Amino acid sequence: MFSKDEIIRAGYRVLLEREPENTSVVEEAAASMESAEEILKHFSTSTEYIEKLGAPGYLSAVAVGRGARRQSIETHTSLDNMQALFERVRKQWSKLGETEPYWSVLTDERYRMSTIERHQDSFEASARNEMALFDAALDRCFTNPPKGVCLELGCGVGRATRYLSTRFDSIVAVDVAEGNMRICKEAMQQDEIENVDCRLLTKVQDIADLPEFDMLYSVMVLQHNPPPVILYMLGTLLPKLRPGGVAYFQVPTHTLRYAFSIEKYFNSDPSILDMHALPMQDVFSSIATAGLELREVLADGWTGQYGSHTFIARKPA
Repeated sequence: MFSKDEIIRAGYRVLLEREPENTSVVEEAAASMESAEEILKHFSTSTEYIEKLGAPGYLSAVAVGRGARRQSIETHTSLDNMQALFERVRKQWSKLGETEPYWSVLTDERYRMSTIERHQDSFEASARNEMALFDAALDRCFTNPPKGVCLELGCGVGRATRYLSTRFDSIVAVDVAEGNMRICKEAMQQDEIENVDCRLLTKVQDIADLPEFDMLYSVMVLQHNPPPVILYMLGTLLPKLRPGGVAYFQVPTHTLRYAFSIEKYFNSDPSILDMHALPMQDVFSSIATAGLELREVLADGWTGQYGSHTFIARKPA
């Protein structure tokens, strides 16, 4: 068993290719991090390490994208199949919502129920970082972004909801997991936030029954749904944007070696949590069909692997 000091020193030598500045730096890092996973994540996401990757790392990612091939991904199905796909996802996340609600939002071992109390601050800090990216994107793309009703697709335990509530007049926060929704409601009550309307989605038709809105916000949510459900969600929700409204959502589009067959999916182990993707041309088609103007598409790091993108689109006023 290696000590935290030894792992930290190894991180400096292997990942940063240098010795730590002094013993104090190592001691401070050891005191602030609980596990080997946390230490490795600290080094691998540091600015110094990312800058060391530099051009070779960037060009490698570009090369993967340039050589991408058409993937076998079924995106259309019957309404009955759609409901069955949705129900499978709902059951998976409902179970997690009752057993590991925080880990279900961010799959980091620190956020297991056994340790979340010690790491609540970092859990909430992740939402502030997410909001900083959101604010920067809106600032890049719009002079006056909308402030009315925001639909948060996949509110989870309310991690980002409390911050969205300060940016919009009201929030419609939706999720499929009752346990997560319960925690979200409790968090809003505890913080005396009164402009959040929490709604539990129990069937696919509930998506079509949602009201119109001025902002669609969804990060790390669509990817947990099979491609036909992702396409249905986009095709149903994007037209609900009011004139001048904005859609800000993330979804994987080019996951390596990904394929989706409805028949194979129904015959697979339902306990396995899959990471899904929707081809980019289907995302573009949904945006165009809804009459939106695409403002930006950026590669992001939300899945921790190549192929995830954040889309920003606007409905003309």
